[in-house]
Amino acid sequence: MARKSTAQARWQPGQERVSTVRASASWHLEPENWRAALRRIGVRPGDRVGTFCWNTLEHLEACLAVPCIGAVLHTLNVRLFADQLAYIINHAEDRVVIVDESLVPGLAKVAKGLRSVECYIVIGAGDGLPGDVLRYEDLLAAERPSYEWPEIDERPAAGMCYTSGTTGNPKGVVYSHRSTFLHSMTLCEP
Repeated sequence: MARKSTAQARWQPGQERVSTVRASASWHLEPENWRAALRRIGVRPGDRVGTFCWNTLEHLEACLAVPCIGAVLHTLNVRLFADQLAYIINHAEDRVVIVDESLVPGLAKVAKGLRSVECYIVIGAGDGLPGDVLRYEDLLAAERPSYEWPEIDERPAAGMCYTSGTTGNPKGVVYSHRSTFLHSMTLCEP
């Protein structure tokens, strides 16, 4: 199933920034398929799932799906040096890395030194990664939106990110489901 998404932002001095995203009418079904696919390939609560992606609809779907199965979303900075990227993935112990096809060559440079990564999920047709490589579209096509929502405690990690390591090795921080919810609620305040 081919899907298209476009995003644009414009800024005018003295005016607020306006961003729009256009997507197919069925995009809201994909996070449920993502959840089912991640469970089927063995991702369990507490596992770290790295995303080495641009800001795309597929990345948004992963951002919604990963914490909803109790796994930890680990967004990887696409602008890091190779040694920092490898350090971060190993330190976080990512089991799965989701990667945009245009970023596969950068990840491939460090892939052999990644000790905890069991498989890669490529969004698109990129090649060059060792080991178990799955395709995003194939994973979603094999699922049907019937995933049952698990009960998730609010205290475990939902997401994590790392600094760029300007003063030594990068440092990581985790965000709990509760802190993410409370932060979201504060954004709703007038």
